[in-house]
Formats: sequence, structure tokens, C-alpha cells
Amino acid sequence: MMWFRCALVLLCLACAAPMQAQSARSYVAASVRLARPQGALHDSLSMRQTVQYDLRYLWSASRSLALGIGGSWMNSSAGNGLGTDTLSGDVSITQMTVTATWRPLKHGLSPLLGIEGGFGYLIPTDELAALPVLSSTLGACYGAHVGAVGPISERVDLQLTGRWMRLATATPLDLVAVSLSLVVRIQ
Repeated sequence: MMWFRCALVLLCLACAAPMQAQSARSYVAASVRLARPQGALHDSLSMRQTVQYDLRYLWSASRSLALGIGGSWMNSSAGNGLGTDTLSGDVSITQMTVTATWRPLKHGLSPLLGIEGGFGYLIPTDELAALPVLSSTLGACYGAHVGAVGPISERVDLQLTGRWMRLATATPLDLVAVSLSLVVRIQ
């Protein structure tokens, strides 16, 4: 639903202004992820791997700790996992999460470790909406990420991370993704 995506963008904008006033270290991170559905998404729906997009506002409390808020969206084709192609369609997954990322080395190439949590929303096509695995479409989501970050310039960093996310609906839905992020310092 379009209203859900609009609410995510408005929430990001509303949260960005107060956070920006607190620190001179504000960032915008844009990510492209190669997401591979796991568990029920893969087994029951035969969802294929797809590209997931993420936009995030980050506020750095210190050079080692970054807190953020943002949203991600993906659309994947699904087929019936029972071996027939009678049920097929697209499933859109939108997530709004807050993140905390720890970077142990303050300068140069550094590993990073983080957690995230929030909520997510599934929008299946009408053909797939009746499937038991999609009986609930709104739920909490949580996950973790691990990777490395390195500077490209004084204001731009490049991050490569591996992520695991779970959407806790009636049937837990998992995504594993490799993410490439461009992090730009805005202040």
C-alpha cells in the first residue's frame, strides 16, 4: 500500500531534524542489497532472490557508535512451492527499522557489527493473499548485520555488510542479504 511507504518517508523526515540538531555528525546511507528469502518465504512461496533498496538517516553519537532510522523496500516474484505454477505473483516487503552499529576502529578500514528492529509490512498480490504463510502481513522485524566500512573520501564511506532479517508475522519470514552502502556525511 502506498500510504504505508509515504508514512515511512514522513517518519524519516520528522526524526531527522531533531537528531541533526544534536550533533555535527549526521549521515545519509543509501544501500542496494541482494536479498535471498529463507525459511517460509523460500520453502512455501518459492520466492527468488531480488534487489532490496534501503535509505537511512544516521546520527553518530561517537566515531564508534551510529544510531539510525530508515526504511527498505523489495519486490519479489513468488511461485507455488508445491511444484505447480498455478499460484504465482509478486510480494512486496516494506520495513521501517532503527539501527545501532558499532565500529571498533575509529579511522580507516574497520569491521562493524549492528542490530536493527522495527516493523514490516507484506503486500501480496490477490492470488497469493489466501496462502496460509501470508495469513498476517504486518509484524515486528528484527535482525543483525556484520561487515566492514572504509573511507572513500573525507565525507564518504563505503560499507559492505551481510544481513539477516526476520519479519515476525504468524509464520516467521527470513531474509539474508548482502548489502553495499554509500554513507555520505551531511553535517
